[in-house]
Amino acid sequence: MAAWGLNAGRFLPPTFFWATTALAALALVPRVADAWARPLGAIGDAIADAPAAHGATALCAALLVAALPDRTWWIGDFQIRAGAAQVLEAFAGNFQGAMPLDHWMHGVIAGPLGALFGGDPTIVARIYGAIDAGALAAFAVMLARIVNARGAAALMTVTIVVAGGYLTTFTGLGKPASEMCVVTAAVGVLGAAAARDRRARLGLGVAFAAGLLIHRSAVLLVPAWAAAWIIGARAPSAAAPAPSRARTLLALAIPLVAAASVGGRIASLIAGYDVPHHLMTDAVGRSGGVLAAALDPLRLADIGSMLVVLSPAFVALPILAFARGAFADRPEAAVLGTLALSTVPVWLLVQPQQGVFRDWDVFAPSGVAVALYTAYGLAIVLERAPAAPRLAAATIAVVFTATLGWLVLAHDADRGLARVRAWLTEPPPRPEPLRAGGWDFLAGRALRLGRFAVSADAAGRAATLAPHRRTLLTWGIAESMARDDAAAERAYRTLLARDPRDPLAWLGLGGAAIRSGDSTEARRALGVLGRYAPGGPEAREIQRHLAYFPDVWPGALPANLAGP
Repeated sequence: MAAWGLNAGRFLPPTFFWATTALAALALVPRVADAWARPLGAIGDAIADAPAAHGATALCAALLVAALPDRTWWIGDFQIRAGAAQVLEAFAGNFQGAMPLDHWMHGVIAGPLGALFGGDPTIVARIYGAIDAGALAAFAVMLARIVNARGAAALMTVTIVVAGGYLTTFTGLGKPASEMCVVTAAVGVLGAAAARDRRARLGLGVAFAAGLLIHRSAVLLVPAWAAAWIIGARAPSAAAPAPSRARTLLALAIPLVAAASVGGRIASLIAGYDVPHHLMTDAVGRSGGVLAAALDPLRLADIGSMLVVLSPAFVALPILAFARGAFADRPEAAVLGTLALSTVPVWLLVQPQQGVFRDWDVFAPSGVAVALYTAYGLAIVLERAPAAPRLAAATIAVVFTATLGWLVLAHDADRGLARVRAWLTEPPPRPEPLRAGGWDFLAGRALRLGRFAVSADAAGRAATLAPHRRTLLTWGIAESMARDDAAAERAYRTLLARDPRDPLAWLGLGGAAIRSGDSTEARRALGVLGRYAPGGPEAREIQRHLAYFPDVWPGALPANLAGP
């Protein structure tokens, strides 16, 4: 699992994997690629010319992510956000660092809107994700037109921008990652347009302001926003009609007002939270400092995997470095290059709390920035290549099948969880805190999916590494649901050794003992349970617990715990 960005096929359904692998491999055969280039070129010409191209492309992208919702829930704080979406007012307490638009979209609106669509806690995030995917596709079409790409090269440009592994954050993750991907694309594309036509500054300002109000990571967009203004000011006035003075002032005022309104909060969050939790962490200190941590071979391998996952065409960047003379003098290239370079500190220095393998959302917008620059550069370089249609067709096939594989893998919960387990158990060994968190996730998610044996095994491992109350309870519940009562008793005894007064531990121990015929433990547990006051805090906690896990206790409860 060292190069986990390249081994998704190991966990995918074999038929799907071999079919998509064959498709990508055939695209590398010159005659096949030439044959495919003709129909792909027709689609690309429609992208370049048709008025409906933005809407049609947006619809395709939206349908793709809507059809493949994430059922693994591994990325970032997926489970916590899903839980917050089910409980009104839970968002504010759990995500105190959320910016205004994040709070409004995923906290204020998500709960009531989700209630209209039934019990799926990810439905609102999926709706947002589909809209975001459509917006991302629309900006990709705009980029293809800025670069004047045609034929298969135009479709290639759109595919590289849209078909990145960051699409997995559009399929149910209730965090602002997908919105920040769209904001990054908007700032890059509108900034590229503003470098030639100053009228695009207004849209650029709106996009940048929206980013500041969604997430503090929008500060990384400042260099690209500034570059668009500076380069646009140097552009010949005859290149495009000059905007009115009022429009120019508005384009400048909108992001400045947004920055003034949330700038203090952003600075406070970066200094008070991000620096100790994501930059100067305890692990960084133990590894010898920021530079040593950044250059750790295992972390570099993880970052390499993440780059390939998020932007499969990333591997073409060395080609662009050698061919940069083909587009270095274009004003929009400087904006897109600035945007990509501004993400370098993220790739080098950020140490996400749950590790690179899990916290994809931290890197997703940076992946978009890399994809924009790659798509732009390849489109220009291929203009001069004699085999341009063939190369574009091959790139489309490889990039699309790679990203489709990640979407399918996240959609298949059992296969997605098998991948997580492989990362936890196989070389290279991961730091203990990451393994504890991974096993804890696996235990909770498998329990929710009804995979009780998987949950019990994961919870037992998590309890060994980090024996918290919730982990131990999950272990006991999973063993009870798996009908391994002896193991359930061990789990609950472990919890009671840490807290002899825990009412849920006594409840679980008593239930497991009754089922297994352990009369001694059953009497001991019943003795404790019988002393709880009717309607008291212990009784209420037991009733709430049994509402979710009724199988923990067999038969009727003692009268004092039964409730009204």
